[in-house]
Parts: sequence; C-alpha cells; structure tokens
Amino acid sequence: MKMNLEKMYQRVDVEAKRLLSPSRYQHTVRTAKTAVCLCRRFNADEKLGRLAGIAHDLGRGEKPSVVLETAKAAGRKVSPEEEEHPLLLHGWYGVRLLKAMFPDCPVAVCEAVEFHTAGKPGMGKIAKIIFCADYLEPGRDHLDRTLLEMSGRCETLDSLCIVVLEHQLAYLRSQGRRIVKESLLLYDELKRGSCEEKNRKLK
Repeated sequence: MKMNLEKMYQRVDVEAKRLLSPSRYQHTVRTAKTAVCLCRRFNADEKLGRLAGIAHDLGRGEKPSVVLETAKAAGRKVSPEEEEHPLLLHGWYGVRLLKAMFPDCPVAVCEAVEFHTAGKPGMGKIAKIIFCADYLEPGRDHLDRTLLEMSGRCETLDSLCIVVLEHQLAYLRSQGRRIVKESLLLYDELKRGSCEEKNRKLK
C-alpha cells in the first residue's frame, strides 16, 4: 500500500505540473508539505496527507464554466453558491480526474480533494488536514502573525479547523459573499464538539 501511494503521488505530481499554472502548482507542493507536517502533529497517515495535498487542486486547471457544465451534465446537484461561483466545484472535478487515473484511489484522499474548499460536516481526519493545509501553507497572502500564533496554539485538529473556518467566514462576510451551507454546518459541528469536550474535562 505504501509503495502504491508513493507511485500515485509521483503520477499526480506530474499531472498537477502539466495541468496547473506554475504558481498554482507550487501552491499544491506547499500544501502537500504542510499536510505532512499536520499529519505528524495530529497522528494521521503522512502518505495519504501528502497525496491528497498534491492532488487537491487538480481541478483548478479547467475553466470554471466548463466544470459547472460538466457537473450538471453528470447529474450533480449544484447549489446556488456553486452556480454563482463555479470555482467551488473544482474539488469535485479534481476527484473525477483523480479517479480517471486511479479508480481505486483511497476514499480519504477523494474526500479531502472534493471538500477542501468549503468543508462539510463529518469530514475525516485527512480531509480536515487538507482543509487546513490549503489555508495555512506558507505561501498564502492572508497569513499574518495572529493567525499563525492561533493555529500554532491549537491542541487538536478540530480546534485548528475552527480557527481556519472563523477566518474564512469573516473574510467572506467582509466581501459580502454568500457562505456555503456546508461550511456553516461544519463550523456548528466542530464548535458543538469543542463545547462537549470542555464539559467532559470539567466533570
């Protein structure tokens, strides 16, 4: 399995370099490296995280309008937010590309690629790691000292996801952008879990 994951990484790396702009490709490389660091920090499979990191933006090489048309033609239910901003569908499209290369691609990797932009309730550990790594990789313009300090203090992966989500949601609201329902549901789920954990510690 480990050898297969390494071969898959090498193949996806070649495809990412071919499909994406140089700057977008470098972002995927940094995301993969950040994912490995987060996997070590939160005890997750590093090879799965690395593969999901290099694969997460495969769908960004296609025009958003084409991705939207493809989703509709495939019978995928498109949300109002996705209709307005088809770029939100690039994770879904990336999974199509990934499965075309590897029909037996690990479920955890496919989930991470598909939902890395907005997230969703019930995400697994690798999906949460890519969700955070995509936002926190060192080349991102929005990183500042406050965000880095907050993310560094997080003791759990869920608390790190909360920090990332709060920054994302604050930015979208400041821009007057409509927020994807799944992001809000994920945030509520994580905050509820955080409160339950605190209550258990107090007992």
